Amino acid sequence: MKLQRILNLLRWDVMANRKTYTNAFWACAAGIFLGGVISQVASTPDPGSAQMAANFYEIAFILCCLLMQASLSSPYATKTQRVAAFSLPATMNEKLVSRMIICYVGYPILMLLGFLLGDLTLYLINLMLHNGHGYMAYGPFLNHLYHDATNGVVQLGDVAMSVKAEVNWMRFLANLCYFSYVFFCGCFWTRRAALKGIAYSGGLMVFFFTVFGLAAPRISWFETFDYTAYSETQLRIAGYCILAGLSLVLIAFSAACLWFGYRSFTRRQVVDQKWTKYGF
Repeated sequence: MKLQRILNLLRWDVMANRKTYTNAFWACAAGIFLGGVISQVASTPDPGSAQMAANFYEIAFILCCLLMQASLSSPYATKTQRVAAFSLPATMNEKLVSRMIICYVGYPILMLLGFLLGDLTLYLINLMLHNGHGYMAYGPFLNHLYHDATNGVVQLGDVAMSVKAEVNWMRFLANLCYFSYVFFCGCFWTRRAALKGIAYSGGLMVFFFTVFGLAAPRISWFETFDYTAYSETQLRIAGYCILAGLSLVLIAFSAACLWFGYRSFTRRQVVDQKWTKYGF
């Protein structure tokens, strides 16, 4: 794997898909501008409306990240595109790295710039229409995007336990699962990967919620459990055991998604066979 070949792939990707990236940038700017207009319609801009717009920005950013990061294999959607991509002088590993840089670094930066342009345009219009009163929602949006809202305290009966580190660990695992699942969807499907991934994950969630709903009456003892009969150390040890088991499941799921996604991308051919991508 050579850095120069990866840079050449990035240059080729930007030149070949510059229209797509330009449209994505203007779509983000226009969407944020219209969303801000809707949140401030018939009202003078104030910190409250700016916070409402910031919440809309965060939802839009997450959805755009999902759609764009799942487009990892979009240059391989058709046979003509695959022939053009395979003719480039680089290995499949280098092509995968270049696509990951585009989807996981380039797209978020492009969206943030589009958001900034849309919000700045709305801010300047508010200054003209409301006698110099205007608030930008971009700052609260970035602050809320990286703000830690949890206080890290769990109340079990009369026992208050600080679980700040555990909450941060679970947040890390959740982000890892999200990244690995989106990576798998982007590598496995070349068209509408995000929608297919949402559909399959939605089906799995319905299945697990159904199983949990059926099993809930059998574990009703959890609600009447007497936490005061145990010390904080005993409760923390039990919590660590549950956390360790859940962590192993999430890490195994993430590893499986990353491995099968990697195999799917690197073994892709001009004419894809059903099992060839996984080497079976």
